[in-house]
Amino acid sequence: SGEVSYLLSKGYNGSVWGQKLGTDAYPILGGAKVYYGYALDDCQHISYSNTTLTETPNHTYDNGFCTICDGYQPAIKVDGNYAIENAGQLYWFADQVNNYYQTNYTDGAVLVADITVNKGVLNSDGSLSANSSSFRSWPGIGYWTETQSRVLYGTFDGNGHIISGLYTNDANKDYTGLIGYGQCTIKNIGIVDAYFKGKDYVGSICGYNNWGNILNCYSVSSVAGTSNVGSICGYNDNGTIANNYYDNKKCSIGGVNDTDVSGQTVGKTEDKFHNGEVAYLLAHGDENVTWDYEIWGQQLGVDDYPVGSDYKLA
Repeated sequence: SGEVSYLLSKGYNGSVWGQKLGTDAYPILGGAKVYYGYALDDCQHISYSNTTLTETPNHTYDNGFCTICDGYQPAIKVDGNYAIENAGQLYWFADQVNNYYQTNYTDGAVLVADITVNKGVLNSDGSLSANSSSFRSWPGIGYWTETQSRVLYGTFDGNGHIISGLYTNDANKDYTGLIGYGQCTIKNIGIVDAYFKGKDYVGSICGYNNWGNILNCYSVSSVAGTSNVGSICGYNDNGTIANNYYDNKKCSIGGVNDTDVSGQTVGKTEDKFHNGEVAYLLAHGDENVTWDYEIWGQQLGVDDYPVGSDYKLA
């Protein structure tokens, strides 16, 4: 196979032992050099070869997902936070929180582009599309059980960007949402064309908010569960929630645990999202909350929903 030849010559400069694979039965002095690694167009099969190989897998990414192995494209840390620009990097960040750290994850994330995971998740009335079997499922960021927990502590900053097409459909799953379980700040993010169905603690932005902050976000999503369900947040445990809005046609459940408090979560009709009212409120607040988040805007007639934009509403 070339393994022994590779091991014999490993660490030596120049040609000592070699082997022409497929011709030489054993290593020979001065034989053809043997390389070990991945082919330039492969990320799954590590092997020995007489042609140059690389030590790291060679992924080919589309929207952040490897077209060969379906692995996630790692996000790059910029100014202390992971910059997320595609769907695969969003899943990579969730995977880091959920699987690679003990309990507390203090690194933050910031969206640097709008992200689409699935398309056409919801029908116009908020019901789930008949094509759901083809959708990529969303695991949520963070969770809690009696024996193990993974909690996001860092900031998740949407930066005026939209995540479209998140899909979770598991009636036995607790802690369901963009953030499943968080003790963090979630701000300036829009969630659209998304479906979240779980059991306990279900919300589009956050399932369980444990002393965290949910600020200046909106949701055009469908949310369903058994208990502690809200259009924005399933359950708020001593956290701060301010200036968030949701489409009350897509989801008639109140903003936090099926309850709305003015200045915290407010349901708006679909046309209010399209005509600029929600964008204005995200930037300035309403009569019960003073706000100054100029990041939000909307080019009327062009943008369906509020976005980070220079087109401000007055």
